[in-house]
Amino acid sequence: MKTSSSANGTAQHREHREHREQRGPTGKPTHGWPRNRRRQRGQALLEFSAFFVLILFLIAGVVNVGGLLNDHVSIIYATRQGARTGAVLGNQATADCAIVSAVNAALSSVPNVKVTEIIIYAAGADGQPQGSGSETIYQGDPTCSFAGGTPTLSESPNPNNYPPSARRDDPFDEDSLGVQVNYDYSFQFPLLGSGAFHGADYTVMPINPMVLPTPVSVPTPAG
Repeated sequence: MKTSSSANGTAQHREHREHREQRGPTGKPTHGWPRNRRRQRGQALLEFSAFFVLILFLIAGVVNVGGLLNDHVSIIYATRQGARTGAVLGNQATADCAIVSAVNAALSSVPNVKVTEIIIYAAGADGQPQGSGSETIYQGDPTCSFAGGTPTLSESPNPNNYPPSARRDDPFDEDSLGVQVNYDYSFQFPLLGSGAFHGADYTVMPINPMVLPTPVSVPTPAG
């Protein structure tokens, strides 16, 4: 009887040991699997989170840069419209009001751009202002309105060193008029800081010369 009992105990011990030592497909004991699986799932979740954040940053960067480049085209168009208007009107008293209106009209459908300055200046050969004495600057976001049929600017220029009356439109000696727009662009997905970009663009065009007809004497027919 003792031998039978000892044999049964040995068999049970062996069976219990085999149960504990069951191995998985990798050859490792299965009793450590739950802990390993939790560790692997946590690592996979961390890697996915880092990859997902990186993808979001890339998408936001593409959208921001694409929006800036698209609106930059509109800003260049606005400076061209302003310079073209100033070139046509020359030294007429309402020239500045018309220039501001042309710039605002070109940017009316660009909500992410805020104009901070409009500078009208006499341009040199390099297209840049010829010193501070050749600039008329409208601070902020000026507008032009008509009150009683008279165009009126919302902002007074400061300084006003290049008023319409100082613009030359003599043939072969006309001024090159420049219009510069300084602006703030707000990114659609601000990632760093305030999410704003400060920029400036300008266009230069020669003022249309005012040519007066030269009187010609007409001979008086005889008789």
